[in-house]
Amino acid sequence: MALTNSELFVEIMKSPRPHRIVDFPRNNPSTGESLGKLALWILTPSEHVQAAGSAEEYCRSLLGVAKLDERSAGRDSIYETAVTSEILFRACRRAEDLKLPLFPSSADVRAYLTGDEVAVLVSAYAEMQSELGPIKSQMGELEMDAWVARLTAGADAVAPFYLLSSEMKNDLIRHLAAQLRNSRRFNTGSGIPVESSISDA
Repeated sequence: MALTNSELFVEIMKSPRPHRIVDFPRNNPSTGESLGKLALWILTPSEHVQAAGSAEEYCRSLLGVAKLDERSAGRDSIYETAVTSEILFRACRRAEDLKLPLFPSSADVRAYLTGDEVAVLVSAYAEMQSELGPIKSQMGELEMDAWVARLTAGADAVAPFYLLSSEMKNDLIRHLAAQLRNSRRFNTGSGIPVESSISDA
């Protein structure tokens, strides 16, 4: 039974945010193992806006208002570093309690993480978002065949293409093209290549 609009919104609010527990990308020198675990969760649009706004404020405090609107490699680098630290500050949570951030502030992300550690966490976040999010980014041959079957059954009644990333749509198009090429190459009735039958006629 389908939920009403109000029931659906309640379920959305109650549903846990997609997250993943990962190793912190720094090893304990005495054990050679990770220092510990942290949780990464997918940010909301509101949190992305907050991260961008805080990054702008950081740039303003560092460069001043006059230089803030100037396009330069230095300004862009500062902003990228700032927005990355703001995103990680919001996405990195305590493994034992997702309500609590791992880092006290974004300034602590910039002060205590190395560039490589930031890169690893950003990569882990992107991978998690791709795998746990509703937009599919990878598809195997069997799954592509299933999509082809759905399209064959009637494209008007199926194909929620909004669930597919642009990369997956491209993969599906290439898969369809390969199937079309193979079907044209061989005459399904006789098994004789179409090109040969045409040239011999």
